[in-house]
This record gives sequence, C-alpha cells and structure tokens, in this order.
Amino acid sequence: MKKILCYALLFMLSFGGLHLHSVSAEEADMKNVELSEEQIQELNSLYDDMFTNHKEIITKYVEYGVLTKEKADKIMEKLDKKQEKLQENGYVPNCDSHKKSKDKED
Repeated sequence: MKKILCYALLFMLSFGGLHLHSVSAEEADMKNVELSEEQIQELNSLYDDMFTNHKEIITKYVEYGVLTKEKADKIMEKLDKKQEKLQENGYVPNCDSHKKSKDKED
C-alpha cells in the first residue's frame, strides 16, 4: 500500500513539474511579442474603457458609503499606475512582475 502511495505521489509531482515548465515557456514567448500599431490602438481603447468603468464603480462605492474617499484615491492611483505600466510595455502583459510582488510578500 505504501508503494502505491509513493508511486502516486511521484506521478503527481512529475506532472506538476511538467506543467510549471510549460508555463515558463509561454511566459518567455510573451516577452518576444510585438504588437502592430493597429493592435496597440485597439488594446488602448479597450483598456481605456475598462479603467474608466472601474473608476466609475469606485466613485459609486464612495457615493454609497462602501469606501472612504482616501481608500478610493489609493485604488485609483494604483489603476493609473497599472495603465501606465501597460502602455510602457506596449500592452503586452508582464507576468514576471506579478511573481516578483508575490515573492516580496512571502
């Protein structure tokens, strides 16, 4: 019985390692992507709409008393930083930055 459990654990761990390797390859491919001007403009428009809607929602939360004005200002500041970062990266997501921030928390 112990052998079966050991083999099952080994099997599951080997699949986990393969999955992590494929994610790393995908992330490497994303860094080499360059979007055309048309694609960048389209993404810019979509992100502008998204950030505008998000800010309107935050404003409504302040109006309804769910959030304080100070908390809303901090959230909006973070949204502005996210938007600037996306523009700097040519609207190609930077998956590494998320991992770095998680590492800092640990």
